[in-house]
Amino acid sequence: MDSIINQVTNDPLLIGVLALIVVFLVYSIFKKLFKLFALVLVCVVVYIVYLTQIEGISYEEASDRTKSVGKEILEEGKKQINNYKEDIKNQMESK
Repeated sequence: MDSIINQVTNDPLLIGVLALIVVFLVYSIFKKLFKLFALVLVCVVVYIVYLTQIEGISYEEASDRTKSVGKEILEEGKKQINNYKEDIKNQMESK
């Protein structure tokens, strides 16, 4: 393992290739996260427009309602993640 690290750190070509791979990896992660962020943002805007135009609620009430729904979704997501963690932990202990 040390010889591989020494080879990579001593060869400028390998450092360049490694840097290029890291840049592409970071770019692809940000690209996917940006798509997810854009999708969530569009959903929030559509929900607020629905509440203000269809339901007839004021913008302040719609914002508060959206925040409360978002908090509920996040809390439920945290519960599900914790349940999955416990399930995985139990499966690993049973093996």
